[in-house]
Amino acid sequence: MINQINYKVKCEMVGCKNDANYCIFTKKHFSPKIHFCEDCKQKLYFELGKSIIPKSLDAPYSPKRLVKN
Repeated sequence: MINQINYKVKCEMVGCKNDANYCIFTKKHFSPKIHFCEDCKQKLYFELGKSIIPKSLDAPYSPKRLVKN
């Protein structure tokens, strides 16, 4: 889904003026690609990770429920 590019284009993330290294293909009609640089890729990765990383396995269970009598 994320492809490394060989052509020269600027990063499209807000406030970034670096050259883009990667692109994501989208289904938008007017702009089917989103270009971004290495720094923005790292920031995007960490921001997505905050909402996608699952919680600890023992969080929804109390230890008393896991012990067999």
